[in-house]
Amino acid sequence: MKYIKLLIVLILTGTTLNVYSQSRECVVTKPANLSSFESWIKTLQTPVISSKFRTKSFTTPYRIPVIVHVIHGGEPVGQGINISFDQISSQLEVLNADFNRQNADTIDTPQEFAAVASGIEIEFVPALINPSGDSLVEHGVERIDRNNKSFSAPPYDYNYLSTTIQPATYWNPDQYLNIWVTAISGNILGIAQFPEDALPDLETNLDPKTDGIIVNYTNYGNTGIVEIPYNKGRTATHEIGHWLGLYHLWGPLDGNDPNNCTEDDLVNDTPNQDKPNNFCPGVQGSTCNGVVREMWDNYMDYTPDDCMNIFTLGQVDRMVIVIENAPRRASLLTSTMAEKLNQTITFNPLPNKAFGDPFIILNATSTSGLAITYESSDTTVANINNDTLFVGKAGQASISAKQAGDIIFNAGVEVNNLLVVNKASQAISFNPVGSKRFSDAPFDLTAMVLSGLEVVFTSSNPTIVSISGNTATIDSTGVVILTATQAGNENYLNAEMTQNVSVDKGLQVITFTFIPDQQDTIPFIPVDFKSSSGLLLEFIFEGSGQQNSKIMNNELTGFNTGNMKITAQQPGDAYYEPASVVTYQFCINPSPVVIPEIDTHHVVLRSGYTMGNSWYLEDSLVSQGMSYDTYQFGQFILEVSIGGCTGSTQYLVDEKVITGVEDDIRKKGILIYPNPARSFINIDFMNFSGEASIQIINIQGQVLIEQYIDRNDQKIDIDMLKDDVYIMLVTYNQQVLPYKFIKK
Repeated sequence: MKYIKLLIVLILTGTTLNVYSQSRECVVTKPANLSSFESWIKTLQTPVISSKFRTKSFTTPYRIPVIVHVIHGGEPVGQGINISFDQISSQLEVLNADFNRQNADTIDTPQEFAAVASGIEIEFVPALINPSGDSLVEHGVERIDRNNKSFSAPPYDYNYLSTTIQPATYWNPDQYLNIWVTAISGNILGIAQFPEDALPDLETNLDPKTDGIIVNYTNYGNTGIVEIPYNKGRTATHEIGHWLGLYHLWGPLDGNDPNNCTEDDLVNDTPNQDKPNNFCPGVQGSTCNGVVREMWDNYMDYTPDDCMNIFTLGQVDRMVIVIENAPRRASLLTSTMAEKLNQTITFNPLPNKAFGDPFIILNATSTSGLAITYESSDTTVANINNDTLFVGKAGQASISAKQAGDIIFNAGVEVNNLLVVNKASQAISFNPVGSKRFSDAPFDLTAMVLSGLEVVFTSSNPTIVSISGNTATIDSTGVVILTATQAGNENYLNAEMTQNVSVDKGLQVITFTFIPDQQDTIPFIPVDFKSSSGLLLEFIFEGSGQQNSKIMNNELTGFNTGNMKITAQQPGDAYYEPASVVTYQFCINPSPVVIPEIDTHHVVLRSGYTMGNSWYLEDSLVSQGMSYDTYQFGQFILEVSIGGCTGSTQYLVDEKVITGVEDDIRKKGILIYPNPARSFINIDFMNFSGEASIQIINIQGQVLIEQYIDRNDQKIDIDMLKDDVYIMLVTYNQQVLPYKFIKK
């Protein structure tokens, strides 16, 4: 078997921007007769159409089984060359994103290249079984301790890898894409073997034992033990580009000729360039044929991983031809080494729930171990967020558990369970009303439910307790059942709570307005007795002052001088208990008047009361009879006490009365009689001159009668005067003569 190994090594030492201590170096093994290979490619090429993907023979993505041979020195998994499974898996994720143009940094593709950017619709999947048909413990991974194979210690150069390690460890390249991960010497990041044509030219065939790619362990994947600036998995993307028939952008040669613009990568939509770009923008390299912007974003240049983000339509066209037609490429499309496994979903029946229940954690599982997704047939009943189900309302919803599969597993058969959300029960909290009385004021009913819905109140007997809204009014006595009801709605069951309420007779209170002591001269006494029930009161009158007493229209009549005790009571009725008896006492005080009988040097003072009289002169008791005969002048006090009720008055006996001053009127030839007088009093003049007048005044000085005298004897009518002491002033001969008399 004849083949050539073309080593392309490029180390660019210029420094402008983004210069790293390490540069990308790549080794590609190509067929000896590249012209024959390219002729074969051209026979299969069709014009590239203006679409995202080239027309393919396959309607589904190409599926490439991958086996990763980790050549380590006995280190524990995850340390040194024996990289972790997560790091290995991350590389497949990068490949599937880059080749399908699903990488996040597609947004960095410059506008001038956006129209030719494309993907190939391919899946790189881990092999599930080894060549012996045994399942792999780690999908897509074979870990090889070099000590067990008697390999020398790493790092390894290209020659040792291709002549010793690869031939001893490869798996059938018709069934697997072989990827070796180990430590490579000489700063080489990756090694790839080019495809070969399907023509019967044995001289162009490459060795199947070295078919695949080799990647330095610190540049494989995008997590774990990876080194900047080749830490995003683009080394494997670059090498598999070679494995699928892509050249470097500067063509099949080594790119060391700075004036090489004649070589080409044989792809029409990638601009010519004469050498690699080892760094991101700022080191543009030389241009060819007036090209201002080289496509250093392309995976087939030498730029750091951060810069790479594009395959073109032309490149995809070449890769489609290779993968569908080239030896050890087309055969992979029918390989059974990575057939997807079936998975079974287990989703236990869901228990019935009630509205308001807390969330449910859905716990379906799959034999694949992959995450389950859930869907609800009615999100108003059951709304699902990840694996948490929230109840929205009462009703039913079908909950489906799904697993869409991945590159290893087929989609699981969907499992559906019915979720029944019943209406929630609700308890009414009905605040106790307690016992009531007929006399109680209207009261509010209060009840609540956790649902917050409206509660309605009813009475079993509205004639006893009537209800309007939440206000209860007592209308009679008896026992009634009050009910608080919540009718429920689409989410809540109805609820009801009752309580018996006893309405007893009402209490009543008798109130009255204070009655001060009264005088026996008034015709009635205003009183104000009433009951809070509004029922009529009954009265009992006692004491020396009662005399056929009665109260009507708040007026007390029928009373005499003395003490009065009034007892008010209300015996109750069918609705009210008897009221507590109320008793009130007060005095009807006497109103004494002194009636004097005056004679020369002598006065008889008489009282209008037959009992209880006490006469005082200058605060000294002088008599306790109905009358008092005195020859003394001064301020007399008459005090009358009857039944413990007292009244008093004063009377002044003038010094002139006692000393005979009133004899002057007789000396003037005037005679006035009788004294005391009843209806008339006479005045006679001994020598009437024809001109006189009289005034009768009371002891307060008020003029009550005035009259002219036109003859010598005159009768004066005093019938209208009340019984009292009066003074007659006689004006005669330019003199005013006083005369005191008693009306009786």
